[in-house]
Amino acid sequence: MSWLIQTFRSSIGKKLLMAVTGLSFICFLASHLAGNLTLYAGGAAFNAYAEKLHSMGPILTVFELGLLVLALIHVITGITLFVQNYKARSVPYEKDEAAGGRTLSSLTMPYTGFIILGFVVFHLINFSFVDKSDRTIFEIVRAAFANPVYMIIYVVVMIIVALHVRHGFWSAFQTLGANHPKYMPALMVLGATLVSVIEPGNYNSAIGDSAKVRMLKKNEDYARNGSPFAEAFNAWLQRDWDRSIYKEPDEVTQAFMHALFDEKPLLRYVVVPNEDEQRRTIGTKINELVQLNTWGPYSYSRDELVEILDEALAE
Repeated sequence: MSWLIQTFRSSIGKKLLMAVTGLSFICFLASHLAGNLTLYAGGAAFNAYAEKLHSMGPILTVFELGLLVLALIHVITGITLFVQNYKARSVPYEKDEAAGGRTLSSLTMPYTGFIILGFVVFHLINFSFVDKSDRTIFEIVRAAFANPVYMIIYVVVMIIVALHVRHGFWSAFQTLGANHPKYMPALMVLGATLVSVIEPGNYNSAIGDSAKVRMLKKNEDYARNGSPFAEAFNAWLQRDWDRSIYKEPDEVTQAFMHALFDEKPLLRYVVVPNEDEQRRTIGTKINELVQLNTWGPYSYSRDELVEILDEALAE
């Protein structure tokens, strides 16, 4: 056992621990995200997913304890390596630019790590350790994200997580000996941050109820009788928010799955329930294109625009 202890006391051993625990957390993130996508299938589906997890009983407890152990190893080892590097000599090491060089992701790894650690505590307090005796987990999540502050926090932190994972993913493979000129560029691309924007059309969802709750909290004064906006605001509140007449958002979920797992995810998805909405959406974009092309000395003719469109469709 002494050789094993000596190995993990060395710098290489610590980096191996960081690689293995980091890849484990990336796998957990992917599975956690896949489970949370059931939110888009509605409250019943998300609550069923949560209940299925909790029905695992001791197995779930062991898994959570395992994650805690991995987290402690990753954090403590990361801090140790950070302190060691800080105290190291100031002469810079030679860098293999093909293996990534110095990037924003690599330069900020220790700091994004601390931010993620604080966020995990924040996330657990708000969703795991919260009282669920009188509300379902779906109601808790919906109420939380009706608050714009929560929305901003989660969007910003997800960008930080993406930066952290971007460097950590391919560097873990490098540490584990998969640093080969043939494969490393592909790993770097796979680990790179790719943000896909999904724009859903009119589907059955709780978005109307959520918007109503947010507007009531944000604009309580508008609803008061003395307000000049009271009549218009109250009329807006009385509109029909029932979206059950629309299709179920299965196509939106398919777009999410494509963005997450396809080899060539799109940067933007427009997901609509019928041809009329698709035509209106594409028509709006074409009108924007016409306006962009109208002004300036470098406008294109119709034939030139068609040629550009053909090139884009061929990619």
